[in-house]
This record gives sequence, C-alpha cells and structure tokens, in this order.
Amino acid sequence: IVERMSESLEMLQHVVDKDGELDDLFEKFGKSPSGANATKEVIKNKSRLSSSEVLAEVEKDEEFMKTMRELIKWDEKVYKFALDLHTRQYEAFLKRKPAQLASNPKKVQQVLPGKASTDESLDSSSDTKIAEGAKETRVKKPQGSSVMFDDEALVDISLPDSNEEVEPMWSCRDKDRKKKLIFVHIFKTAGSSVRTLLSNYAEKCNSANAVVVNCAPVDPATIESGNWAKKERNRSRKHGSKCKLKKIVYRNNTEFVHASRLGGDVPINTTYLEESKVDILGGHITMGIDQYWKDEQGKHVDVQYLTFFRESTRKVVSAVLYMNPKASFDEAVEMTKARVTNAVKKSEYLDTSNYIVTPAKVSELNDTMLSPAARANLMIGTLKEKKVLFGIVERMSESLEMLQHTIDRDRDLDNLFESFGMIPAGANTTKGIIKNESKLSSSEVLAEIEKDEEFMKAFKEYV
Repeated sequence: IVERMSESLEMLQHVVDKDGELDDLFEKFGKSPSGANATKEVIKNKSRLSSSEVLAEVEKDEEFMKTMRELIKWDEKVYKFALDLHTRQYEAFLKRKPAQLASNPKKVQQVLPGKASTDESLDSSSDTKIAEGAKETRVKKPQGSSVMFDDEALVDISLPDSNEEVEPMWSCRDKDRKKKLIFVHIFKTAGSSVRTLLSNYAEKCNSANAVVVNCAPVDPATIESGNWAKKERNRSRKHGSKCKLKKIVYRNNTEFVHASRLGGDVPINTTYLEESKVDILGGHITMGIDQYWKDEQGKHVDVQYLTFFRESTRKVVSAVLYMNPKASFDEAVEMTKARVTNAVKKSEYLDTSNYIVTPAKVSELNDTMLSPAARANLMIGTLKEKKVLFGIVERMSESLEMLQHTIDRDRDLDNLFESFGMIPAGANTTKGIIKNESKLSSSEVLAEIEKDEEFMKAFKEYV
C-alpha cells in the first residue's frame, strides 16, 4: 500500500531478505529504521508537482468530487479490500516475529498508519482489535488458513460446505411443510419444464404451489411496504410493474387456478404467501426474497432454493429461438450472430444478475458503472450465502435425482421425475423435456455457429 510504504517494505524484506542483511537498501526506499517514528517514501514521478497537493486543491470542489467518486468507486472497492487485507497481513507479520520485536514488545499494539476497515457488521467474535488513535477499529481475521501471505482472491468460487449437501425436505405424504422451496427461474434454463414438474408435484402431494411474474429483481422498498414490485433499471421510474400471481395450486386441491379466475391481478407479498399456505414459490423471482417471508408467528421461514443453470452459448441460442419461433435455420444462425456482435460492439455482456442478486443489492445492479465482473461477483456471493440446490440443464437426470431426493424422499413419484428427464434405475439413456416454441434445436443451431471460429471468439467474450 503506497500510503503505508514503510510497513509494506518491512513485509517485502521479510519475504526476500529473511536475515535482514539489506536494511540500508530497504530504508533507502522508505522503510522506517528500527525504533524510528518517521516514515519516508520514495515514489518516482517525472512531474515536479506533488499528487497530494494537487488532490488537496481538487477536493475543494465538492461538486466535482461527486463525479470523481462515481468514476473511481469500483476501483476504490478493490483498494479497500487490499487495504483491509494488508492490515491483517501486517498484524500477523508482527506477531510472527517475536525475536525482532523483543526490543519493542509494544509494537503489536502500535497505531498503524492510515485507516483500517471500519465495517461494523463484522462479527466481534472473529475480529482482532487494533488501536487507531482514540477509537477502536475491527479488522476481521482471514478465514480458512493461519498461513501468512496466502493468495486471497476477490471472489472465491468454491462453495461453502453447507451448500454441498442435499438434504431431504419433504415426502409427498407430508401434511405440514414447515420448510419452503423457492424456485428461481432464470430465463432459458428449462424453467418452464421445472415449473410444470413442480406443479404436478403439488397436485399429487397436496402442496401449495404459487407461480409469480414480474418479481426479478424485486425493489426492497416495495417489499417493506407490502406491495412487491419490480425494480426498473430506468432511473426515471421509481418502481416497475407489480410482482403478481400467475397461477396457484392450493393445498388439498388437484388443479391450478389461474389468477384471472381470482379477479385479475393478485399482488404478491408476505401476507399472501402465509394466508395461502404456499409451500413452493416459483417463477422469475429474485433470490434472497426469503428474508422477507415470515410465518404466522412472524418468524422467518426456513427456505431451500432451487435454480437451474445452462451452458451460456446454448442459452443465448435458445433465447433467440424463443423470441423468433418462426425463424428458419439459416435465419436463426444469422440472428444469433447479429445479436452477439452488436452487443460486443457496445461492450454489453450476457447478464442474469436480476435473478441471483438479493433485493438488498438490487440498487447496485442499477449502477451503469457496475462492471460485468462486479455483477458476477455479486451473483457468486449470493449463491454462496443462500442454501441452493443447483440444477444443470446439460445434466438434467442428475439434477432431477437430487430434486426428488429433496422433495420426495420416499420416492413415491419416480414416474413423474422420469417423465421430465430423470434416467430410470439401470437405464443408460438420458432424456429431457425442454419446452421451446421453435421447431429448431438449439444444439443444431449452435453446432453450425461453432464452425465460424472468428465469431466464436466474440461469442465467448459475450458470455
């Protein structure tokens, strides 16, 4: 950290000069000599001006600084992450050098230059306290390893242990389902098929299943008011269309009731979910909605999420076919290429964050400066945080096997799950039902597109 040059060079010397033979060299470049209180920094710059002095003048213009903060805010996030990690590293570094600290045993408690993380949400039980002037700052300890200088990525794509086990929730014969299932239907990931499967399950197992629309992403402000509504990316509109019921199967009923038979628009909120004793909530809905779902006693319900993912290029082709059901094979190929090429020219990327980012984070999605990588980080963070059963369209049989284990633990409905693509015990073939209004096959269209190697470079960039 440039603003903490002495500490940084102290750690660097520890790594590459463990015997401390080159003190003079490191002190020449900004490391404070042992026992000294002053810090000097050697930062080469062709300009005769000082960055600090120029910045101090610039900061006087408060209106301009709003623009400046907007420009740098994502870079600043990374910097704050690095600063926090630096602080952890330096504290651990000091604790691991007892011999060198013998002459100055209070150094571990010494005030560190600059500001450490002040995130008050950090759990105090896992924090280390570092004095900073007259106030106390919490610096969270590194997770998973006590080894210094471990590489710590911005996004750890490994799943937590709690997400790796698939636990049974229900049997078809259960009468009272305390736990709830939320199916997050991501566009063009066999969602219609899965929704139909869950509908059939509800009809056979006396379970209440509500299918909703216009719920991705949900504006958190509307949840608090009890009238859930979609968050629009158009900043000029405060709220979008209301999240509403499409159809429902009530408990002890054997057929879906369409919302039109219930008087038209039926708004979705916590009260409706509880009064209708909904067990399965599904549709284009935002992951994270569980934190607003409460039971009759006002307690948060225990929720298992289900969502399906699909190989990205296939998902794009499927979307083109869905939106152009009458297109010929050649037209579908050209439409796909045109869509992707135009998007890449505009620096646009395939984005499904509407479904996977919690309502509390929705405001970040509306930020036009949020990079695709940052959106991916938000989604991965949500998937790691929530209890999710991951379905994969290309592995439909395996996915349905896990889903059956979750909601039909006694295997009363083998025939139902097999009809949607689960391989019967002992069979070697795989079948899957993916509804699509087009008569063309996504796989066949994609196979033709993949012949164009130059285009595929752009396609891979897009997805």
